Amino acid sequence: MSKPSFDVRPDSLVWDHFRRHALEMPEREAVVHVEVDRPPYRWRWGELLRAGSTVARRLANEGVREGEVCALIIRHHPFFYPVYLGISALGALPAVLAYPNARLHADKFREGLRGMAERSGLDHILTEHDLEAQVRPLVGTSATTVKDVLFPLEWLADPSSW
Repeated sequence: MSKPSFDVRPDSLVWDHFRRHALEMPEREAVVHVEVDRPPYRWRWGELLRAGSTVARRLANEGVREGEVCALIIRHHPFFYPVYLGISALGALPAVLAYPNARLHADKFREGLRGMAERSGLDHILTEHDLEAQVRPLVGTSATTVKDVLFPLEWLADPSSW
């Protein structure tokens, strides 16, 4: 059986598509984030790209490099989108993992994450402070590839900094 082949063009990457839309229609709605009991959060293309660029700069300053795997473990949050885009902008690889919840037992979450950190090449964990105690032990041990734990939602807390 032959390997499937496809051509990855530079303009076919997620970041490039979003950047093109932001340049062509910066005020147009890009993403509508919906949560129960809250009004929808509406991202415009230009705003989303600026926020994603902020995340990309900060990730680069924190040592994230092209080709590295970033586990993204955050709850359903309107800032998920620029964090995902910021990872993509660097050429790093976002790996969206389930945030622990009532359906995912805490021990199962910890063991699954440990297994990925030991065998799957996770380089960085991007999460919320609530999980720090669970994920921090994975950093800097000889058994894992995890280099650090980062808290990107905080980087976006002040929209005037985008």
